[in-house]
Amino acid sequence: MSDGRAWLDEAAFGCAVVQGADRWEIRLEGEIDLAVRPALDDALQTALSDGIGDVALDLRSVTFADSSAVAWLLSADRRIRGRGGQMTIVACSAPVRDLLRLTGIDGRLALVDHA
Repeated sequence: MSDGRAWLDEAAFGCAVVQGADRWEIRLEGEIDLAVRPALDDALQTALSDGIGDVALDLRSVTFADSSAVAWLLSADRRIRGRGGQMTIVACSAPVRDLLRLTGIDGRLALVDHA
């Protein structure tokens, strides 16, 4: 991971972690459910490992998300805030946007939707 990127590709899931100058970006695609939770945790750990506190999530290519995705988003937000950083969702697919709205957490998470 010397170039600041890490990929995990499974049948219906992709994850890239990209280091920027002042924040990390985690780009997710496909289906987010309980089966990919370990990969999500690994991606977040990578983003938090070097002391840069802010993390951007790009969810524009997520086609499915369930309650475990909501739980992970809330957990990730707590971990990042606990380190003095901020998590921002910078792009969001319609299914994820609907899920965030339905669960009521769209107001709890920083969402700057450019998608």
